[in-house]
Amino acid sequence: MNKSHTQCQRIIDSFDREIQNEGIINPSNANDIHKGIRICQVTLQRLRHKVLNGCIQSIEDEICLFKTIKPHVLGHLLFYNYLQKIFEQKPLSEEFT
Repeated sequence: MNKSHTQCQRIIDSFDREIQNEGIINPSNANDIHKGIRICQVTLQRLRHKVLNGCIQSIEDEICLFKTIKPHVLGHLLFYNYLQKIFEQKPLSEEFT
């Protein structure tokens, strides 16, 4: 495993720990969803910063980043965005039932 892959893997490990520590693997309220979205955005920014600073040294690094590492974070981001849309469409009270 090369240095750039190790750096990106550390970012992903940190992301997974943060999601787990915040208890937002399965969020149940809007605040948890917003936390999850923010963690995903920060992680993607960290990955972007690594790429811009030259962490991709080979084609294998690029393939690993775009086929394995980035989809892991983007999958979570899509999940949280989907849940956010559900919460936004949810009725605020039970008076209409």
